[in-house]
Amino acid sequence: MYQIRTTDIEIPVGDPFRNCKLGRQQYAEVLKTLTIGNNNGCVISLNGAWGTGKTTFIQMFKQMMNNEGYPTLYFNAWETDYISDPIIGLIGELKKLEGKGTKSRVKDMAQKIGPILVKRAIPEFLKHVLKKHAGEECADILKEVAKGGAELFEAEIENYENQKKSIEGFKKVLGEYVSTLGEKAPLIFIVDELDRCNPHYAVMVLERIKHLFSIPQIVFVLAIDKEQLCNSIKGYYGSDRIDAAEYLRRFIDIEYTLPSPDYRSFIKVELERLDFQALFKGSQKMNTWEETITSILVSFAEKSHLSLRQVQKMMNQVRLTYSTIDVNNENYTNRVIALFLLVYIRSFHSEVYDLITKKEATLQEVASQIERCLPLSLFNKEAESNRAPKSLAHAFTVILLMYSNDENGYPKYSLFEKNEEGLKIKFSVERFHEDDIVEALKVYAGMPIYITLDSLISKVELYDNVRVN
Repeated sequence: MYQIRTTDIEIPVGDPFRNCKLGRQQYAEVLKTLTIGNNNGCVISLNGAWGTGKTTFIQMFKQMMNNEGYPTLYFNAWETDYISDPIIGLIGELKKLEGKGTKSRVKDMAQKIGPILVKRAIPEFLKHVLKKHAGEECADILKEVAKGGAELFEAEIENYENQKKSIEGFKKVLGEYVSTLGEKAPLIFIVDELDRCNPHYAVMVLERIKHLFSIPQIVFVLAIDKEQLCNSIKGYYGSDRIDAAEYLRRFIDIEYTLPSPDYRSFIKVELERLDFQALFKGSQKMNTWEETITSILVSFAEKSHLSLRQVQKMMNQVRLTYSTIDVNNENYTNRVIALFLLVYIRSFHSEVYDLITKKEATLQEVASQIERCLPLSLFNKEAESNRAPKSLAHAFTVILLMYSNDENGYPKYSLFEKNEEGLKIKFSVERFHEDDIVEALKVYAGMPIYITLDSLISKVELYDNVRVN
């Protein structure tokens, strides 16, 4: 059974990276070096685009560091952005540590930080005045506001001094607490999904970390999509002109970008998640399908410089579309690649897709335009084991056969003619080997297509707007 929505990967306590199929333990070692080498305290950002597996990686890293004796905490900012102040959640995470006198020290920290959490007085003051004078002249209201302004200003100065003392007291208690956690330092505090929070909360988290937790022996690791977090910062300040990246650097001391997994590794993981193997059971291609499809998708991704999310969306769309096609003939599984080709063209070569769907172009025009969409790297036949060109030739032929059929699925014209030498195709190809096309025609020309081009296109477009988060 395939899983359209990704599920959490099991992280064995004793071997956190056992189930990591993207070879990322080496990057965890780099991050470890950055964290344990900063006993004076710092903030490290772990940058990675949405959907690249940051959360899974950071959970594995957390378990690895805990196994090695480093106190490591995990705080999901997005799951707590409903609370009034992130300091509440950050202090709450400290209770999970097994230090000496944890309960009493956390309580002491909460008391020290209390004055900072008091709501600002100005909005409450205005609310009180307006409520008291509802229905009176604005001049009278403004007069009382001005009268209370001087008193409020004096209170703000006193409040500033109290907050300053509270921050100093909080840092002192926090530092004493961290020193009781054991010999291995620093305390590693992971903050995840900050870029998904509402802009106000995201900025507040950054400010709280910088101003309250900047002490020796605490290292923060922020797992972020930097581009999205910069957008949040712009949203918070209500301006696209602000240099959000420069602003972010005020809070971050070290930036580490999590290398994206290579296309091949990622695609193989997705093929397993979506259970594409089930489509090839009983097929003659049972033993070769994975490498063939992987090679084709890698070439598509490299040619069009696709993000991992774009690759994932394309694979989801093919799997969903295929699940709606009621075909029991085992030979139809050979046409999965044709579906990939059609979805790829629709997603990244819209002008060619329009040419196919409008059905106004000649067969030669369609054939030539499809060929030009394809990566040249796919046609490397140096290795005998490279089955991708031949499989793609079959997919290409299936699409042309569907294009040449009428609305009921019957041929309007033939794609080949017979002569003394055998079959000869009625159109020319630039990149494909003509022998591969002829071979495909021998397989598919006398076989029912089972689905018309219009029907297949409607099914593809039905799932075009489905987004899996």
